[in-house]
Amino acid sequence: MVFGRRLGRPLSETKKEILAEGDACYGISPEKALEGFLNPSDLFNFTPEKITVEIGFGAGEHLAHQCALAPDEAFFGCEPFINGACSFYQKAKDLNLNNARIFRGDALTLLERFDAASLDKIYILFPDPWPKKKHNKRRLIQEPSLELFHRLLKKSGMLLIATDHVDYAAWIEKRIHNTPFFTWENQSNPQKTFPNWTQTRYQMKAAQQNRGAVFFALKKNDI
Repeated sequence: MVFGRRLGRPLSETKKEILAEGDACYGISPEKALEGFLNPSDLFNFTPEKITVEIGFGAGEHLAHQCALAPDEAFFGCEPFINGACSFYQKAKDLNLNNARIFRGDALTLLERFDAASLDKIYILFPDPWPKKKHNKRRLIQEPSLELFHRLLKKSGMLLIATDHVDYAAWIEKRIHNTPFFTWENQSNPQKTFPNWTQTRYQMKAAQQNRGAVFFALKKNDI
């Protein structure tokens, strides 16, 4: 399960309207996510050139940026935090995006039902580090999730992870080396950002606190 808060400050009436309109336009219902195996391209009204997932998109800066850059590609965003969904929906409306689908629930619930080798990229940007040792089991990056991401990605597909938490970066590196699923392509330069990068508010906050980010560009291995 992907753990996280679902609601911060109470929603204003305006945000309630944005949420309702956004869900109607972009949302994937929990019922749809539980229907069985899904071909993710079937959830769009066009045939996408590529399909990307972002798990935990925060306020949606990066997701909206990627959607706008590649209108012929399809993007899934998973975010249980309601205010984050509202922020993305407003960006999507302002940019007139029509290539995104949003799931406001546990990302793994949806992804476990996607067809194998159906995704080109998966982004996990600045996930909750769950810093207390007793909570480490709640971290998203675990051996079973890496195996799932490997199954979902196409040949040579990319898993793109960023974190500003030193212990979590070491945790991720250990699990990469302890499993056969991925090769860390930018290990010699882990501060190198991903292509078409846009800075998120979490990254800006980390920079203000003198915390640098580590980027994991992980290429799917053939096994």
